[in-house]
Amino acid sequence: MNDSQRDELLVRVDERVHSIQNTLKRGALRMDDHGKRINLLERWRSAIVAGIAVVLFLIGVVLKVAS
Repeated sequence: MNDSQRDELLVRVDERVHSIQNTLKRGALRMDDHGKRINLLERWRSAIVAGIAVVLFLIGVVLKVAS
């Protein structure tokens, strides 16, 4: 393998390494976005469960007072 071929090979390897690094960075950003969405959904779920608990408590209070 002469110097010219070696240089071309190194350039291709370097381009491939950069391509892989960019793919990994994009994947990490997607994972971060996905994690944020999951946290938001968990907060909504907690708020809904708390709302249901309050409604059930108030129904219980109303039924107890009515009886």
